[in-house]
Amino acid sequence: MQKLCAKLGVTYVFKASYDKANRTSSKSFRGPGLDEGLKVLSRVRMDLGVPVLTDVHTETQAAIAGEAVDILQIPAFLCRQTDLIEAAVLSGKIVNL
Repeated sequence: MQKLCAKLGVTYVFKASYDKANRTSSKSFRGPGLDEGLKVLSRVRMDLGVPVLTDVHTETQAAIAGEAVDILQIPAFLCRQTDLIEAAVLSGKIVNL
């Protein structure tokens, strides 16, 4: 994807989640969690040299994830949470609503 996007003049952004909190079953796998998931995303960012985007669900996650990724995304159902949006903005990263 990275090579194709470069050829087309389009910025490639890798998106993945460390915690998929919106599952229909509480027994579904949610992901590796914040610490391990951000380690993986940091490795993707460094090894491939691509910008990385991930969702954040709390103010604390926004601050921590902002250290590891380039873009913080606020899930649709959380886009009206002013404190979360402000915390994401304070990370200094791009915020996708």
